[in-house]
Amino acid sequence: MTTYHGFAGLQQSQRSVREACKSIQAEPREFIQGNEVYVALVHFRLHAHGGIGLEVDQGWAYWTQNGTIRRMEQYGTKQEALDAAGLSD
Repeated sequence: MTTYHGFAGLQQSQRSVREACKSIQAEPREFIQGNEVYVALVHFRLHAHGGIGLEVDQGWAYWTQNGTIRRMEQYGTKQEALDAAGLSD
């Protein structure tokens, strides 16, 4: 797992994904809201430069403060993101 910090880290993470992929499509499928925390279920379609394609669902957790995202984490499943955000049933 790699951790990135700040806006420069966000840019770096996006750059590394773009370097590996010829095309990236992200389709938000569901949003769950808590108190200053949100979970998004996102469906990704990725195509590598070598022609290999991948479709995957991921859970993303976002923590906010005063309307600004202060932290976000990517998880392999919706449930993992809900657990991390404290939004599990």
